[in-house]
Amino acid sequence: MGLLFTARTFRLSRRGQLTDRYSNATAQLASEKQTERLAGIYALEHVMAESARDHGAVVDILAAFIRERRPLVDTGGDRIPEDSDGSDKAYKSAKAERFPADVQAALTVLGRRPRRPEQHGVDLRNSDLAGADLSRSYFPNLAVEFTVLSGADLSGAELTGLVANNAVLRDANLRNARLANAQLREVVGHGAALDGARLGAADFRNSGFIEISAEGADLRGAVMDYAVFDDSNMGKCDMREASLISTKLRHVNLSHARLTNANLSAAQIQQSNLLGADVRNADFDRVGMEGAVFYSILPEEEVAKNLTRTQVLQSFRDQTTILPPEPKNLPPGLRRAKSAKRFPGRPNS
Repeated sequence: MGLLFTARTFRLSRRGQLTDRYSNATAQLASEKQTERLAGIYALEHVMAESARDHGAVVDILAAFIRERRPLVDTGGDRIPEDSDGSDKAYKSAKAERFPADVQAALTVLGRRPRRPEQHGVDLRNSDLAGADLSRSYFPNLAVEFTVLSGADLSGAELTGLVANNAVLRDANLRNARLANAQLREVVGHGAALDGARLGAADFRNSGFIEISAEGADLRGAVMDYAVFDDSNMGKCDMREASLISTKLRHVNLSHARLTNANLSAAQIQQSNLLGADVRNADFDRVGMEGAVFYSILPEEEVAKNLTRTQVLQSFRDQTTILPPEPKNLPPGLRRAKSAKRFPGRPNS
């Protein structure tokens, strides 16, 4: 009986200590001194490590701290306005200032938190996280809709189930990040690095990713309809069974890409390099491939694989399209309507 009483007293005492530490740490987050805010962040990390019961509360407190310290400035519209030269104002200001140490500490603590069951992902929506370091962090189901992550480092991060619709990922580093099933609709991601990223079944609809590097990225089953990937390096990408309806892939390196069973209906691949790409059973209905390269006389270059007569006949092409010697005796390609705009030498969008 005495042992039971002692154990119960110990548990109550320990619980009381945790509650006091939690309360004191939370109060420190509101301090005007950065050193005290940092102390509060790390104190909450210790509480979270010791108490599974307080795990969710600590995660929510730290996420709220980040959102309050780095709110996305309200510009009166749904998206961050652009200057006349096309640069995001938030991106410009972020490059000129150092990312706050206390907010970075909170992100680091959340990114290395104990891996326990959670009811929802960390909520960092509507935040300015330009220049933040989330490399090799653990953020499954992270919510960053309408968040600015320009220049942020997310390389090697666990971001499966990421919800980032309407986010800004300009020049972000996502190399080797795990982003399966990510929601990336209407994202601005110009200049981002996605080399080796795992993006299976990700949703890129209506997004802009101009001048990106995504060599060797896994995009199997991704939905990329109406997105723009002009002037990019997507060599060796795995895009089997991806949906690329009306996608703009102009001036893109698609050499050795795997496009088996991909749907490229009405896609634009003008002046792109498809040497060594596998297009077996890909849908080329109304594909614009003026100036696209499928064949080279150089022995070290591989010809596009499994390109069929039917695929070629379904597409728009002209004398600048470089096709393999086979199939032979092809009739002229599909003709564009006279009102249709010709593909410019260098796309603007």
